[in-house]
Amino acid sequence: MDSTDQSAVTTKIQSLLSGTDYNLAALTLSQITQLAQTTFGSTVTITVNLADKVADNAVRINLTTTDGKLIKSFDWVRNGATKGSVIGTLSDGEKSDITTKISSLLTNSTFSLAKSGLNATQIQSISTGVFGGQVNVVVNPTVVDQDVSSKIIPMSIASNDTDVKDAQALSPINADYDDTSVDLIVTKDGNEVSMSAADLHSSKVSDITDILKQLTNTNDKGKKALSKINDDFKNAAVKKFQSNLTAIDGFKGKSGAEFTKGDLSGYLIDNFNTLTSPLYPQLTSLGKGKGATVSYYYVTFSLDQSKVNAGKFGDETTVYYIMSAPQQQPKQPAQN
Repeated sequence: MDSTDQSAVTTKIQSLLSGTDYNLAALTLSQITQLAQTTFGSTVTITVNLADKVADNAVRINLTTTDGKLIKSFDWVRNGATKGSVIGTLSDGEKSDITTKISSLLTNSTFSLAKSGLNATQIQSISTGVFGGQVNVVVNPTVVDQDVSSKIIPMSIASNDTDVKDAQALSPINADYDDTSVDLIVTKDGNEVSMSAADLHSSKVSDITDILKQLTNTNDKGKKALSKINDDFKNAAVKKFQSNLTAIDGFKGKSGAEFTKGDLSGYLIDNFNTLTSPLYPQLTSLGKGKGATVSYYYVTFSLDQSKVNAGKFGDETTVYYIMSAPQQQPKQPAQN
C-alpha cells in the first residue's frame, strides 16, 4: 500500500470511530501488511484500541497530519454540555480557547495553526463532533517565514535642498560606457547615423573621423549640432548608475517586519553610499570641417541620508542621491 492508500484507509477508520470510545492514531506496520495481503471482495479485521474515557461534557480533539497521523490530543470541555449532544456553533471565546490550547500543544513541533487561528475547515470539524466523543482536526506543517527584499528606488537630486518632486529616477546598467544611442548625422543619401558611448569607445578612429568632420562642416550648424549631441549623451547617462550586476534592493527581512531609518541607512552606506554613472562622451570641435576630439565624463551620486525613511520589509522605499558636477575620466580610453 502506498502512502495515499494508507492515508485514505486511516482517515476512513478515524471517521467511523468518531463519537465512539475507540480510536486509531495511525496504522501499524502489522495492520498495513494485513491490509496489503487482503484481496478485493474479501473482508479484513483491524483491531483498534479502547480510547481513554472522555468526559460527558468534553470532546477529544485529535490533531492529525493531512495523511491522518496523530500528532497530539487534548480534551476540550464545555460546561453544561451532555453526552451525545452536537457541539454546534463555537463562540468567539471558545474559538480563542481552543486555538490557545492547540498552539500550546504544537509548541516546538513542526506543525502550527495559521497566524489567524482556526480556519473554516478546522472549525467545521470541531462543530460537527459530539460531546463524549472525539474529532480529528488536521493541522499543517509550519510555514517558515522567508526573508523578502524591499525594492529600493534610487532617485537623483541636484542638492539636499531639492524638492523630491523634481527628483529623477536612476536605473542600473551593467557597463562602463552608456548604451543609449544618439543621432549624430544624416548622410547625403538620407541615412541616419546613431551611436552610443559604447559604440564610440569601441570604434576605430578612422571609422568616426568622417562623421565628426561632417558635424563640424559649418561653424553655426556644427556648434549647434555638437551642443545638442553632447547634451543628449549626458542627459541619457546621468539617469543611470553602474550596477556591476549587484542589485541595490538586496535589503532583506521578514515580510511585514518594520525597519528603521538607521537600518536602511546602514545597509546603503555599507553597499551603495556612492553610485557612478556610466561614461558618456563630450565632443569638442577642432575647427570647421576638421572633426572633433572625444572626451569621456561621468557623474557620481552621493546618498542623502537625511531623506532615508523607515518602512516595512516587502514594501517599496525611495532613496535620494545628490548628483555631482561632471568629472572627466582621468585616463582617456584608447580608440583602435
